Amino acid sequence: MMEKMMEGRPERKFEEKFEEKASGKYPKKPSGKKIFDFLSMPLEASYTVEASIIFSICLLTIGAVILLGLSIYQESLSIASSKMEDINVTRRFRLIAAGRDILEQLK
Repeated sequence: MMEKMMEGRPERKFEEKFEEKASGKYPKKPSGKKIFDFLSMPLEASYTVEASIIFSICLLTIGAVILLGLSIYQESLSIASSKMEDINVTRRFRLIAAGRDILEQLK
């Protein structure tokens, strides 16, 4: 009865194609894993187009996140380098050395 209903329909649903694959009408490789059987099924063109759109959106999002991270990194480097110029290392070293000398003399 199901075959009679299918004769007049130009397109088959995804589930029906999967059932045909599982029943053995398509040549089947013995993979032993369901996910490989599912991925090796022929898909309709609408799934492929939809997947390509989703994949391109994901790639653009990942690229935007990477560029945002690089710009934040460069900004933090410029802030750190400007603060490093304000620090006078030799003056601090001499003050510490002088403080040690004073403490040793007090002992």
